[in-house]
Amino acid sequence: MRRFTIVELDDGFQVIEVLAGQSPAEAAIAVGGELADAGLYPSYEDATEALDRLEIFDERE
Repeated sequence: MRRFTIVELDDGFQVIEVLAGQSPAEAAIAVGGELADAGLYPSYEDATEALDRLEIFDERE
């Protein structure tokens, strides 16, 4: 089963795959980023929709 999460990298937010047996935080560290959203998403599409909402919220601040 594939799972995805959202991380923040130096150049912005990105959706990444969380490997089996890996926590979202471990996945973020593996790509050199920080966990931006603790949620796990069942599809890339669900994660990108959540990312769009995060970016809109971020722009409002």
